[in-house]
Amino acid sequence: MSTQLTQSQADQIDSALGNIYPRLGGGELTQLAKLFGSRGLLNALRTTLRPPKPAQPSRGNPPKVTVTVQLAWIDKRPYALMNGEKHKVEIADVAVFHFNTNRWNTGSSTTARCLLLQAKAVKTPDQLSAPKVCLNPPTPKSNTTTQRELLLLSKWPKFDMYLGSNSKTPLATNIQIPFSTSPPPMGWFIGTPMIRPSSSQMGAWVSPWMCAPAKQDHACDETLGSLLCRHFSGGQSSQIAKRPTDAGAPFSYNPTSHGQGNPTSSDWDRLCIEMMGAVGGQIIPPHLTNGTPQDRLQAGVMYSIPVWPALRVLVATVVNILMRFSKKRMPILVVSRVFDERIMS
Repeated sequence: MSTQLTQSQADQIDSALGNIYPRLGGGELTQLAKLFGSRGLLNALRTTLRPPKPAQPSRGNPPKVTVTVQLAWIDKRPYALMNGEKHKVEIADVAVFHFNTNRWNTGSSTTARCLLLQAKAVKTPDQLSAPKVCLNPPTPKSNTTTQRELLLLSKWPKFDMYLGSNSKTPLATNIQIPFSTSPPPMGWFIGTPMIRPSSSQMGAWVSPWMCAPAKQDHACDETLGSLLCRHFSGGQSSQIAKRPTDAGAPFSYNPTSHGQGNPTSSDWDRLCIEMMGAVGGQIIPPHLTNGTPQDRLQAGVMYSIPVWPALRVLVATVVNILMRFSKKRMPILVVSRVFDERIMS
């Protein structure tokens, strides 16, 4: 069984985000801090992704649906050193993982996806009126950080992966990310206003964060709610208007390889598993790690069965979230959905 989220759910997420940004405007770090604060995106996802109460059949057991929404912070953002470049560049500001597991009495299967987000706060009049990649600055100069960010996410040249900007030894070398569509679906730019938009500019900001795939001058015309719902639906959703570029990309995830850095498939798998390994199994659901995780920072688990409690939320205190961004720690958002159709004897 797969998940197909709807435009209504995307709108719910964007509406919830609008409530935490009652007044648009602020620096990139401040705006990201709000996005991942205790009143931010996690709460919106917990509400929107909560499985519906199943209709009770006349006989038999209905499938149990469990959705886990969790957030971890890795100590350092992963960096890439692309071939021919002298300077490393961060791979993304945020990584969003989605796992979809089906369980039967005869076995189980899991699909995995990853979506990378590069965040920017915009300030020029043209970007506030009609945001487009690269957001800030609108057109990056050669040999700048933003130019390298765009090069990485739009072209994926061969690169070595490092745990941080000051790391000397790479975690993995000669990574080559394959993609069949242009722009690639793996990495997206997301923009938010640094300066409060004028009344004539507000029409461009139907969500506090507007999104576009990694292509110079591509319009940021998709909301973050829509992007995430397509990602959680497998890249596209039959209930949301189709877009030319998928949201995120699938990768092969074997629980026995978690944290080992030795996936057996593509280099996209390799990159995703290295980022998952940096989390250290702290919050990854046990069916994905063959172990028992410890909740870290913020975690929420939602159940459709048993009906009570319909929503179980575990929230630990988050201290000084801005400090995490200033230290270049990276938020890793993990959404895991399990459809359990096993018949218990």
